Amino acid sequence: MPKNKLRNKTKGKKFLGCILAQALFFCPPLFACENITLNAYALPSQILEEIARECNVSLVYLQDSKKHLDSKKLQIRLLQAPLQNALEVVFAQSDLHYDLKENILYISTLQTKTFSINYISTARVGSSNTDVFFSQDSQNSLMSYQNLHTTGMGAFGWEDNSQAHKMALNKAASHTLGNGKSGTKIYSIDEMDFWGELENEIYNIAYRPGDWYLPDSKNAKDSKRKDIIINKGAGLLTITGSKNQIERVERYLEALKQKIHSQVLIDVNIFNIEHSDVQTNGVDWEQFFGLFSFATAPLGNENASSLNLGSAGNSYGINVFSQGVSIERIVEFLQTYGKVESLSNPRVLTLNNQPAIISVGSVLRYQQSTTFQTTTQGTSIQNASESFPSVFAGILLDVTPSIENNRVILKINPSITKTKDNAVENQTTALSSPPNLSTKQLSSLVALENGQKIVLGGLIDKTQIKQTKKLPILGDIPLLKYLFSYNKNTQLTKEMVIIITPNIINPTDSTQSLNANPAQSALFEKAQDSMQSALAEFDEDMTEIDFMQ
Repeated sequence: MPKNKLRNKTKGKKFLGCILAQALFFCPPLFACENITLNAYALPSQILEEIARECNVSLVYLQDSKKHLDSKKLQIRLLQAPLQNALEVVFAQSDLHYDLKENILYISTLQTKTFSINYISTARVGSSNTDVFFSQDSQNSLMSYQNLHTTGMGAFGWEDNSQAHKMALNKAASHTLGNGKSGTKIYSIDEMDFWGELENEIYNIAYRPGDWYLPDSKNAKDSKRKDIIINKGAGLLTITGSKNQIERVERYLEALKQKIHSQVLIDVNIFNIEHSDVQTNGVDWEQFFGLFSFATAPLGNENASSLNLGSAGNSYGINVFSQGVSIERIVEFLQTYGKVESLSNPRVLTLNNQPAIISVGSVLRYQQSTTFQTTTQGTSIQNASESFPSVFAGILLDVTPSIENNRVILKINPSITKTKDNAVENQTTALSSPPNLSTKQLSSLVALENGQKIVLGGLIDKTQIKQTKKLPILGDIPLLKYLFSYNKNTQLTKEMVIIITPNIINPTDSTQSLNANPAQSALFEKAQDSMQSALAEFDEDMTEIDFMQ
């Protein structure tokens, strides 16, 4: 009802006699629909009827609301409260719904409300491991899971409790995800069934012991329950409950949306250092602290802008640097150890608590022959088949961010798999046998401030290289070549350094707010450019495929 109408109908101050004599312990209230003063201990229905009479409002009781209002007395104290506030107080205490339309107040016990939740409609499973391989069998759900994983998607949709979903988890738990193992020791699985978990969460939040209304089904997993209806495809959740129950769900969903819609822009720099000193133990980051003490400091200094997570007096492993330390400054320091090569600089934007998998490397196919014999009516037939399984050689980085205020907790699982024979990776045809692989990997869980950098080092690879030195022409003559040539064994020491920088992007951030942080804006623009380039290449590939068909 418009406020001006209420004022017109309640001009002046009205002193009422003591109302509801059998239940009231208060002086006569001062009523005006925009200025209600009330001190009462009475049934809610009596209080509402008196307010309605003074404000010229009609009451309509729906369902069993009248019975519920007459079940328990309330102590209400109001001082110059507007009508809307007075109604909120009464109905919050009564745990009933109301709807004021024009001059009619509708009162109901239960309400059905629909909430919109923008989220993907599938369960997600992400795993990080170096036992990754491709499969040609795209019809097999489990093989498709591995294929998607190794191409860097890392999370895929299945129907809840589907057979493929269960198979993948069982296989992963038993470390038997098919052939082509690379000897990994670290295996991480992130399973997220958002909608399945949400239904149980909403049920437990809405319907609590002691509530006057509880659904007929006490089992939260009862598929026949009708009080909570979820449409995954449309992203809608519909619930029926009392006023307090609906409000609890609404508050929870608001907090949930804020969390799940937050994003983290993960900037990854991967460098390879060819050390000048072949006997090195790796990059000593303590020297970096000494050179640039204004931006970083070792462990133990509480006022430092950087945290060193290495062992005391030895910083060869994991280090965290503040926002003030640039990638260029780090590269400049690394060059003091030898030749620095940038292997990759991927950027990925991922939702809060969702795994981001970055894969950089090669897929090596090898030939596998299978011979089997069948016997029919005494006749033996020998059959042979060929398949071309594959293994992955390269860098696989699994990063899962979790946002808490302005901090990011990162679960990091990097692994580096390479062939022991470097010539194998450049071969254009399928290999005759599975390649021998070597793997280096680590797993870490760290907490960072927004924009800080974590540096993963200590991934050292030492190889022996045989080099032949000879004089031109004379070094190629049989017998004489031994006089004009010699072999030299050289040891090569390389170290891989991975730098990860997370930047929180809140759902409320606009382009203008991103521009307020130049570093974050630049990273965001680079990530968009990378995504557009990848989409353009994908479109070109699809056009070429269509043309060939």
